[in-house]
Amino acid sequence: MSEILDLSFLSEMERDLIINVLQRDEELRKADEKRIRRLKSELLEIKRKGAKRGSQHYSDRTCARCQENLGRLTPKTNICRGCNHLVCRDCRIQESNGTWRCKVCTKEIELKKATGDWFYDQKVNRFAYRTGSEIIRMSLRRKPTVPPLLYQVELSVGGQQFNGKGKTRQAGKHAAAAKAWRILQNEPLTKRLEMNGREKEKSLNKSEISEVFEIALNWNLPVNFKVAWESGPLHMKNFVTRISVGEFVGEGEGKIKKISKKNTAIAILEELKKLPPLPTVEQMKPRIK
Repeated sequence: MSEILDLSFLSEMERDLIINVLQRDEELRKADEKRIRRLKSELLEIKRKGAKRGSQHYSDRTCARCQENLGRLTPKTNICRGCNHLVCRDCRIQESNGTWRCKVCTKEIELKKATGDWFYDQKVNRFAYRTGSEIIRMSLRRKPTVPPLLYQVELSVGGQQFNGKGKTRQAGKHAAAAKAWRILQNEPLTKRLEMNGREKEKSLNKSEISEVFEIALNWNLPVNFKVAWESGPLHMKNFVTRISVGEFVGEGEGKIKKISKKNTAIAILEELKKLPPLPTVEQMKPRIK
């Protein structure tokens, strides 16, 4: 099983926060490694001082740590319960429970506690393992899988919105059209008749200017757009357009003539929409003799 974790769901901010935590963990780990190296150096120094030299003669009743003569004391009271060696009083470390161990055994226990070898003694020798921070770092370095790009197209038909997705824009358009066809094919078609009896279909994308001309045409009113004045320097001009639709008058302004004309149409539409609705005339069916 792979040790790499799937962290693609993390945002960039969350990744940065995790990296900062891992950096602090790395600093603490290095400080701990430095302390462990110091303990190992102290242990080696104690063992070096207690090592027997071939040029000297030692009796059987000498301290195993400092090689001092123990005299005629009872051997059992001088044996370390950790290594079973004879140890003098100066080379003992008293424990909290009243017992004692030699300096080497005490330092080895302290080193095992610092390194965690007392728990991982068997596992370290049998398995190669990675720390949690190493696995997370490797997972963060791995580039997240990028989902396939999908184009989303929105289709508007008669006030209804239909969405389609596809690997290409054309495929997205086809998906939206197919969805619209499935829904609309069973709906009845509504017809609105003008005075001359022809079918009228209002476009949702019709501009305000077109609506003004349409209303004016229905009411037989003249329409006149005119730039009233312009102001400002050449690169920051401001245009004011005036419109008259029959007796209705309105004004609008903008940074370009097109926007000024559009704003003028929006202003006059509010007045034109107050006109009463036109009477509808039913379409006469042809007589069959």
